[in-house]
Amino acid sequence: MATAIDDQVMTNIVVGVDGSAASGQALRLALREAESRSCGLTALHAWQFISPAAGWGGMGLELLPTNLDGLASSEILLAEEIARAHKEVGADSVPVSSVATA
Repeated sequence: MATAIDDQVMTNIVVGVDGSAASGQALRLALREAESRSCGLTALHAWQFISPAAGWGGMGLELLPTNLDGLASSEILLAEEIARAHKEVGADSVPVSSVATA
């Protein structure tokens, strides 16, 4: 017997992307899943402004974006990761949107 959840149709999958190998694997898996479900995919890269005055030095956070150039870097990272995933997986019919946000 079908439940209410079984009757729902998935229209989009969201996956986080941070440039790591693990997030690349997650993006490829999400792309395959979106293709199998005939739905869209949203790749999301979120980050937070870090102020050097916050005293977070030495925690690896110096690699995070600290200004609006970081937002452009996030958009580039997403575009590169999505292109790489499409090249490896195919699934060119899957509509992929990207969101870079601070």
